[in-house]
Amino acid sequence: GGVYSTWLEEVTKHCLNVNEAFLEPLPYSEIKATAKSIATYCWKKDAYCYQEFIDRQSRKGQMGGTVSKRTKVSNSERTLKPWLDMGISQSTYYRRKKLGKI
Repeated sequence: GGVYSTWLEEVTKHCLNVNEAFLEPLPYSEIKATAKSIATYCWKKDAYCYQEFIDRQSRKGQMGGTVSKRTKVSNSERTLKPWLDMGISQSTYYRRKKLGKI
């Protein structure tokens, strides 16, 4: 977060400087919106930052996959997976269960 906010601040400063050169400068709200758009576009198109984002998301995904909040219950349907014995998908099993067919 801190690196992007610094980048946005610098882009905003540059846009404000460019705006001063016009005979009729744009209002601050327009400059701010334009600077944000430029900063976001450039930030997303920068290969290094994009790779950092991908790496960060990958680490988050790995943590989420290894750390589960659910405690395993040995006799639960989710653990026993009765749909495998029936030769049907999990979603079909729960649909039939909801209809009272199982």
